[in-house]
Amino acid sequence: MTALLDIKDLRSYYGQVQALHGIEFHLKEGSMTALLGTNGAGKTTTIRAICNMVRSTGTIQFEGKPLMGKSTESIVRLGIAHVPQGRGTFTTLTVEENLQLGAITRKDTKVIASDIEKMYSYFPKLKERHTQQAGTLSGGEQQMLAVARALMLRPRLMLLDEPSFGLAPLIVRDLFGIIGKINREDKVSILVVEQNAQLALEIADQAYVIETGRIVMSGSASDIVNNEDIQSWALRRPAMELFINQVLAGISTGAIYACMALAVVMIYQAIDHLNFAQGEMAMFSTFIAWQMMQWGVPYWWAFILTIIVSFLGGILIERLLFKPLAKAPVLTNVAGFIALFAIINSVAGLIWDFTIKQFPSPFGSSPFLGSQLISTHQAGMIGVTVVLLIALFLFFRFTRVGLAMRAAATVPESARLVGINTSWMIALGWGMASAIGAIAGILVAPVVF
Repeated sequence: MTALLDIKDLRSYYGQVQALHGIEFHLKEGSMTALLGTNGAGKTTTIRAICNMVRSTGTIQFEGKPLMGKSTESIVRLGIAHVPQGRGTFTTLTVEENLQLGAITRKDTKVIASDIEKMYSYFPKLKERHTQQAGTLSGGEQQMLAVARALMLRPRLMLLDEPSFGLAPLIVRDLFGIIGKINREDKVSILVVEQNAQLALEIADQAYVIETGRIVMSGSASDIVNNEDIQSWALRRPAMELFINQVLAGISTGAIYACMALAVVMIYQAIDHLNFAQGEMAMFSTFIAWQMMQWGVPYWWAFILTIIVSFLGGILIERLLFKPLAKAPVLTNVAGFIALFAIINSVAGLIWDFTIKQFPSPFGSSPFLGSQLISTHQAGMIGVTVVLLIALFLFFRFTRVGLAMRAAATVPESARLVGINTSWMIALGWGMASAIGAIAGILVAPVVF
């Protein structure tokens, strides 16, 4: 059997949180494949990524053609049916109307009626309730309707997300029996996502085990179901281990945002106003680093050069835009920050547009020291943040310039009376804040870009 679906280096994100970390697997034509794992492992995210319902990078090919960049509805028209967790039925429409919607993109309208009858043969309960609103059906009947609606597409591949969720055991077993029959008789390739590993492995040919966004095991369903060590370790992962993983991920990402907050505070201390454009300044710096790497500049050289450019850019912004506003009313300064936000955002969009970029990590994304609890990139982010904070502490505590900046920020008039050029201390604060923002942006980019 040839590969119908081929996935490589798939990484998916919800806002700033990375859910998938470079997973790879494939589905053979006509196969029944199970994707197993505990709650929060990344199973649902995987099939949402296939349908472009979550921000992702990597390679997804269906019948040798790329799916990345296609809209969800375009992917469905290629013959991929998705039964989401929670069923996704149109509750105010009748059972039969739901089935008709499943075939709404088909052009062979003459045989749709016969396909509806075929669905009724699979699920006789739906025939009895074909005029009822879908919202009045039981949970099991709604799940049957969701599967039947997906089959009305006449799909090449069907994605099932937790079909057993919330259903009675007898109903689940009947449903899985029908799913197996559909795979065998209609030759529909199926990827079923399940926490109920034992049941899924009974009907599957191939299985993959996913853990915190990484494929940790794969093989034939018979090999996995008969391996007690695999069952106890991979499919019943201790909740404490998952909790520790999430805590460490939060610390690593939180460390970077702490750097961003530090940059905002530095500017606030210097000029007594919040910089609403700090995030946009960090974003722009990250694009500069990305562009340098596209030109072939090695990562760390691009990193250093971007920090220098950002430092000088911060000073330039303060000198040209905010120094003239030093004695202006507060609202004038707020307007200046809003203008800076809009300018940076627009220029970045004009030059680089807002499409997802592949941003590398110098630390990689493999398990740190062999542990699945934290990746090398997350450990790297924490390490760089610690080094940065130590460097800033040493600078402000033990250097003359650092002492002068602290004095200028604390009591500007007294600072001027001892000969400190407070204006340039403010400019230097802007430059350092921009440089810190650049470091934060570059380090968090592999997670959120």
